[in-house]
Amino acid sequence: MKNTVRKRRILTSGKKMLCWFAAHSTKNLREGKFMYEERLEYLAGFIRQLDRRRPCESNKYPLKIDFRVFSGIPPLHGAAPVLLATGWGSGWEGIAPLAFSFACEGFDVVLLSFPGYGNSENPPPNFYKFGGLYRNCAVAATNILKTAGFSKAYFVGHSMGAEILAKAAAICPRASEKLVLMNPSGVRPVSGFWAKAALAWRFAASGAKLRREYHRSKRSKDDYLKPLIDMCGQQKSPWGWGRRRQRWAEFKELCKGQLPKILENVTCPVVFFSGDRDTVYPAYES
Repeated sequence: MKNTVRKRRILTSGKKMLCWFAAHSTKNLREGKFMYEERLEYLAGFIRQLDRRRPCESNKYPLKIDFRVFSGIPPLHGAAPVLLATGWGSGWEGIAPLAFSFACEGFDVVLLSFPGYGNSENPPPNFYKFGGLYRNCAVAATNILKTAGFSKAYFVGHSMGAEILAKAAAICPRASEKLVLMNPSGVRPVSGFWAKAALAWRFAASGAKLRREYHRSKRSKDDYLKPLIDMCGQQKSPWGWGRRRQRWAEFKELCKGQLPKILENVTCPVVFFSGDRDTVYPAYES
């Protein structure tokens, strides 16, 4: 009886999320359109690609990691760059609009796709086994920062990317100016089959929403996101051949609730954002 009630609750919450997406997706695009139309003159400079798939050492794993470096428009002299990392299931293209906003404010921006995401090379199984996944990804992020020519940066991460950059700030404190966490994962552990199933459902629903908006923007000739989508180019699927075991290993890490323990070793200032529009890790769960 209890299992039946839990199933009904999960299905009901899923229907509510889909209704929320339908009601808010058009509103979100309309609100963002004004900001982007003001900055269209900066797009030509932002689309300039400086680095792509250069070899980067990641904790004794030599991997080709896809990343970009963008200069501020106009540059903000004396300011540290911004290292951006997106969440589970997306490469750097998933956070490119935010990178554009930072670049328009004058910040240099470093965008990366973690190993096994986007056009980055798939890591060997030992990369994500034995509990070393976050550490290996964190080392990859700090090494890319050095490869881009920076010694220190503002670490800005969303969802799983926030948890990984928190780990990077803990193991490499000299590289982090400040740590910004946007709806981070790992705030509390997720235990039990139905709780994990609900989290997986929220990820799936969020991914469906993003794919729908992506294809709608790609088809539209007048959409303000189209130049950014064209800049991102073709990206490999995170669920492609050779990547599914890594996704499963990452999901198990997401359920452990490691963020509070990681933050105990972070010495730089930390800023925590938790917004209601993130349906995977909403504010009420943080």
